[in-house]
Amino acid sequence: MGIVQGVPARAADAPELTGTWSGVGPSVSDDEGWEAARSTNLQITEQRGQTFKGRVQYEGGEEDFIGVIRADGKSILIANDDGNVTATLVSPNEMEVCYVEGGSDATATCSMLKRSE
Repeated sequence: MGIVQGVPARAADAPELTGTWSGVGPSVSDDEGWEAARSTNLQITEQRGQTFKGRVQYEGGEEDFIGVIRADGKSILIANDDGNVTATLVSPNEMEVCYVEGGSDATATCSMLKRSE
């Protein structure tokens, strides 16, 4: 018998993320201090295999982003103009999204987002 090894996800195996994801979570920043429930609205408008793009709206602004789903099919990396976003797909319609930004606008926040039906 041979040894079975894990195989990285192919683009065809990537979970479908398009849609609107919304939720709240705690946040802390140098400018705004402590917040118990900061809202986030993530709109993934286009996906091609493991890559996607969209727009995020949050208290205080909005901006475009691009992202990629890692080979495990659950870990997600998102890039925008300001900081770094990591996410984990918890179920087909729920993900934890965490954002950190350094420097004079230092911010840290995590939110559980659910996709609208």
